[in-house]
This record gives sequence, C-alpha cells and structure tokens, in this order.
Amino acid sequence: MQNRKLNLCIALGFITISMGHHSTFAAPIQLDDSTTLEFDANTQLVYYSNLFLTDPAITNKENETIWVLTPTASIEKGDDTSQLRFQGSLGFYHYEFLDNSEFSRTDPFITLSGTINGDRLQATGTAIQQDIILPSHGNRNAEGYSNTRLNTVSSYDLSARSSIASDATFRKLDYDQNTRVDRSYYTLPIRFLYNISEDLKFGLGYRFRKNKFDGSVSNRNDTIWHLSLEGKLTQDIDLDFRIGHNQSDFRDPTFKDLETIYVSGDATWQITEDSRLTANLSNRAGAFSNGQSVERLSFRTNYQWAITEKLNSSAGISFLNEDFQNSDRQDKLKRIEAALIYQPETQPYSGRLSLSYEDNDSNIFGLDYTNTILSTSFNYSF
Repeated sequence: MQNRKLNLCIALGFITISMGHHSTFAAPIQLDDSTTLEFDANTQLVYYSNLFLTDPAITNKENETIWVLTPTASIEKGDDTSQLRFQGSLGFYHYEFLDNSEFSRTDPFITLSGTINGDRLQATGTAIQQDIILPSHGNRNAEGYSNTRLNTVSSYDLSARSSIASDATFRKLDYDQNTRVDRSYYTLPIRFLYNISEDLKFGLGYRFRKNKFDGSVSNRNDTIWHLSLEGKLTQDIDLDFRIGHNQSDFRDPTFKDLETIYVSGDATWQITEDSRLTANLSNRAGAFSNGQSVERLSFRTNYQWAITEKLNSSAGISFLNEDFQNSDRQDKLKRIEAALIYQPETQPYSGRLSLSYEDNDSNIFGLDYTNTILSTSFNYSF
C-alpha cells in the first residue's frame, strides 16, 4: 500500500534524524595544539502508539517501545578560527525493540567533514556512510543496505555586496541481494545574492534534482527557479522567503508531470530574550517511492521559551495537505507536539522529553490513521 503512513524503515529513519541533539559543554581531550578528541553518548526511549501501520509481518501489532543507544567518538583538527578544519566521527546506532526483540539491530556509521574559511571562499564538505540491516520477521525477508550521503555547502564573495552560494547533495542506497531497486538522488542548487542593506539580501536561485532508480522507469527530474529575500527584516524578525516555479518531469508516461508555484518561507520572531516564535510555509511538487506525483502544501509554527536558566520548552502545530496527481486521493495531516529540554550551561549532559500526536484524514478508505509518539532522551559528552 503506497501511502504516507509510518512503516518500520521510515520510523527508524525518524529516530535517526531526531538524534541530532548533542551537548557541547564537556571539555574535549587535547591531543596537540590543534587536535582534540571527544566522546559522546546519547540514549533515547521512544514509544509509538501506531508504529507498524503498513507492515504485513505484524498487522495486529500497533504499540511499540524502542530504546536507542548512540555512542560516538569524534576527532577534530582546527577550530572556528582556522582556515582549514577537519572532523571525523565513528559510532553506531543500536535499536532495542522492547516488544518485538527480533527487530533489534546495530547500525555502524562513519562521518568525515572538512571546512575552508578563506577571505572570500567559505566551504564545508561532509560524507556519511551508514550500514543498515533489517532482520527477517513474518512475511518479510532480512534486508541490508548501505546509505551513503555527501553534502557540500559553499559561498563565494564576488564583491562587498554580492555573492554566490550552493548546497549540493548526493545520496545513494545500495541494497544487498537485490531485495529492492538501488537508487540515488542528487541536488545541484546555485544562488546569486545581493545585499540590499546591511542585514537583508535579495537572491535569484536555481535548483536541479534528479531521482534515479536503477533499471526502473520511475526516474524523475525536479527543477526550481525562485526569487528570495533573506536576512533581518527588523531587529527582532529574521526572514528567509522564496517564491518561484517548480516542475517535476517523470520518465514513466503513466505518471503525470507536475508544475506548481514554489513557495518556501521561514520566519523567526524574537519576542523577548527568553521566547521566540518560528513559522514555516511551503508549497512544492514531490513524489512517493513508487514515483506518483503529489503536490504538498504545509504550514507549521513553533513557540519556544525558557522556563528557567536550565529548562527550556516548546510547543508547535503543523498541517500538511497532499494532492495526488494520478488519482483522486487527498490527504490532510495534522500534528501537535510539545517538548521540555534540560540543558545546564556548564554541564556535559542534557535531556529532552517530547510528546506528539498526529492525525491523517484521507478520502481513500483505509488510509486514515492516528499516531502518538512519546520520546525521552539523555546525552552525555566526556
């Protein structure tokens, strides 16, 4: 069933993404004048009321609690003031399923990055390699794959008031024993920016993205042209707003090419020293893993405030409307979430507790669902 519901792989991917909360207050080990070594450990306990929404192996199971452990060792040469800076990390994600132990697994990863800070050129390159093994269960065979991601972020000052910038990405998924079709994605964007004031920039940008499925006709190309306005709108409001044209072209003639107005807007309002409000609006073309074209319109807002010097909180709400171009299907997803974050300024540890609830309403029978996610995490650097 091709839909937006969370399945096993997507849910675990969500956990991996949400792990990016690390403390920076522990003193690293100084190996020499410019090289440091740091060890980091993150543990997380997550409860899902409806994790296995489409998994045929466990159709009668909804609740699941997962314990995640992520130890990491990082070495760094250089610092924020260095012209050249290199970083490397080695670690693994361990997923322990408390209700279905046969799903437990350990996925190693390695990360390498380098940064150039020149007078006119600033660039950072990152490479991540992760090996993932999904064990067999019920109707599903064991499945392993490697996940390779490359990313470069760069900018070059053409003059005192103008610059060009790029954020190129590449991702490749290689599946063992041909359990699925190998696939790759790459994105090539470029933007021209001009300072219309000290804190505000006007931009013209182009982005090309290619999705390739080996031996498949589901390949597609996405192109976006846009104008942008980014920087400080006022002393308390930061803005990054882009509007333009988005086109998705499919190789498979059974899928409908899609053209839409491209909108991407992020705004942050620093209400007081201890509170701020963020909002995001987005409209763009997309596709599911089967290549079906879909237009996505989303809005989310989040309010963050400091309760004490050590305890922060946040609450947010988001909406997503999906209009499928090859069928009459329309989905409307609503999500609310709240979090507490404990982060002492002078301590090497931090903690987070979050609760979210999502409700998907579809005009296609069987695609409605609700899901509650309760997550707690603890991070320690030493």
